[in-house]
Amino acid sequence: MHCAHLYEFGYVAPQGIGHLRRPAEIVEDESAELPALVRDICRDILDQIDQLTS
Repeated sequence: MHCAHLYEFGYVAPQGIGHLRRPAEIVEDESAELPALVRDICRDILDQIDQLTS
C-alpha cells in the first residue's frame, strides 16, 4: 500500500506487502487524527490488496 495519504498526516509505515498490518492499524485507530475521507480511501486500498492477494 502506498502510504502517502497517511504520511501527509504524520503516520509512517514500512513499505511492502509484509507490512500491511501497520497501515491497517493506523486507519482503524480512532485516536489517529485522520479525516474520514483518508480512512475511507485507505480502507478501499487495503480491501483491494486483500482481494488481489487472497
